[in-house]
Amino acid sequence: MGKEKRKKLFQMLFIAWRGLRSAALFLADEFRRGTLLVNLRSITKARGLSIAADMSHAELLEERAARLGDKTFLAFKDESFTYDETDRNANRVANFLRGTGGGPGAGLAIIMKNSPRWLDVFFGLEKLGMYAVPVNVGLRGDQLAHVLNNSDARFVVIDHDLLTHYEAVADTLENVEVVVVNTLGAPAGYELPIGMVELGAAYGPRSDDSKPAVAYNPDDLMAIMYTSGTTGLPKGVVYRYGSSGVKMISIMSRFFLNGDDAYYTCYPLFHANALFLTVTPALHAGCRVVLSERFSASRFWDELRVGGATIFNGLGAVIPILMKQPKRPNDRDNKVRAVLSAGCPVDMWEAFEQRFGVRIYEAYGAVDGAGVVLITSGPPP
Repeated sequence: MGKEKRKKLFQMLFIAWRGLRSAALFLADEFRRGTLLVNLRSITKARGLSIAADMSHAELLEERAARLGDKTFLAFKDESFTYDETDRNANRVANFLRGTGGGPGAGLAIIMKNSPRWLDVFFGLEKLGMYAVPVNVGLRGDQLAHVLNNSDARFVVIDHDLLTHYEAVADTLENVEVVVVNTLGAPAGYELPIGMVELGAAYGPRSDDSKPAVAYNPDDLMAIMYTSGTTGLPKGVVYRYGSSGVKMISIMSRFFLNGDDAYYTCYPLFHANALFLTVTPALHAGCRVVLSERFSASRFWDELRVGGATIFNGLGAVIPILMKQPKRPNDRDNKVRAVLSAGCPVDMWEAFEQRFGVRIYEAYGAVDGAGVVLITSGPPP
């Protein structure tokens, strides 16, 4: 057998083994949850991956916090948070939101840059049965007003330095009742606008980190993810608690991830890639998320090295941009073993792998793609 045939055979065996492993781990989780039989029946009946008993991201966080406790879940700049700390912070935010009138069925728009607090708000609102509206922080004017009105969001949580963009459209908003401002990092003497409340109050010494006794309705909205709006105004893609897709992500995440991985993302959390294809898979695998505030071509590999990242996603022009950076003697000095790419140019595939010592897996999916994902482990011929 030739070298190339042996390589392809090894790849096929590896993929088969990882597939069986991910399926086995999914079934083990379902057995522990007590939902194995109902979901096996739904999969068998549908002759495909149909999950009758799904779960929320907050429930997955609670499950992992109970099992992993003091293991680090999130690293951001010079901060780190364990699974237990992340879960308790989400409880704090949930109880804080409930005190401002939050509850099942209410929409909350998150207008924040990447930070641990973004995730605290996201997990926290799910603990109340609210629905999330992750908002592109680059939206202005009519597009921003459209998302807030179209989503029927009653609550807004926003970074202090983005507040001017919200205030510019405030008079055109139809549903917003409560505005919560994240003042972390605000300059000394910053004054909160009248009528708004401060997110920092959720983390005070008197905050409540117990799990709120609130249940969601499976038919209720869980999230509305908006498209980019390149062909018109942004369009909302609806996710419901009873069909969240959280458990389906388990199969994919266990295929690529292990418990000792560190999954890096510099993409915005308002985007499905960072939220659903980095944070959620990391929760399933029980590994660590290395979160960056934003993409920087010059600092990219340094951030991965500092964070000990072993896997990241390469979207669109990211791989060409990284290839245009000046070569360094330490290009291969990293722990990255896999890159989950979308749109890697064919002529850069092998060159990127050789330069940085990584393995590319090309995949395609979309926030409005009904859960269909295509994956390949090598460049096309």
